[in-house]
Amino acid sequence: MTPKQTGIMFKSDFYLMLPGIGNGTKDMTRRIIKPQPTLSEAGYNSVWIWKGNEWHAPNGLSGLPGKGMLARCPYGGPGDLLYLKEAHAIFRPAMPEIKQTLPLFEYTRWSLDGPGSIGDGYEIVYRADIPDSDAPRYHWRSPLFMPKWAARVWWELVSVRAERIQDITNADAKREGVAYRFEMKADPKSDRWGDHQNASGQGGCRIGLKHRWDEINAKRGYSWDKNPWVWVPEIREAQKP
Repeated sequence: MTPKQTGIMFKSDFYLMLPGIGNGTKDMTRRIIKPQPTLSEAGYNSVWIWKGNEWHAPNGLSGLPGKGMLARCPYGGPGDLLYLKEAHAIFRPAMPEIKQTLPLFEYTRWSLDGPGSIGDGYEIVYRADIPDSDAPRYHWRSPLFMPKWAARVWWELVSVRAERIQDITNADAKREGVAYRFEMKADPKSDRWGDHQNASGQGGCRIGLKHRWDEINAKRGYSWDKNPWVWVPEIREAQKP
């Protein structure tokens, strides 16, 4: 059976931690489940409803949706493939002084037909590889529109589960890359920075992830305090098929 292949985007400041493009310290991610599962009835017979299907919650309000829900995860299941969708541009090295772009109809054809439709002398470049000082020379395309054949970074899905964002452990928060890229002010009114650990030295990564999560998702209606359900894909480096 051919593995499912799904594109996924990351904030660019995480690239250097991802397997296959960085040091691999970020090998899992959390993505909002849409629509959110809803609890139809509290108590012993509580039922989670998601996309018209029902799963009994074995532990009432704290129970996970049924395992059958995982079969419909948009990222696939163990053994399936994910690829990184990046900002990119079409570049003609022979004419570096000209801001490179393609008319929309040509770009669309190129996206659908593959690299052979680009035209002689043109290449694809990735925003992550270009210094900020050189970036204005290019006409960048959103990661949303990257065709699968142009992806250079691929991962295998090791596992996937559904949980609430507040269920994350400090160890998993570290695997999310927080320990290596996030440090928050201990006092928002001061210039002093701290790691937000408690007296035992634990919890710094999880608390850091809480603030990072809200930075990205609170404005979308999925704040940490609302404790939304999330998919948790675990990934490892894979070869491009």
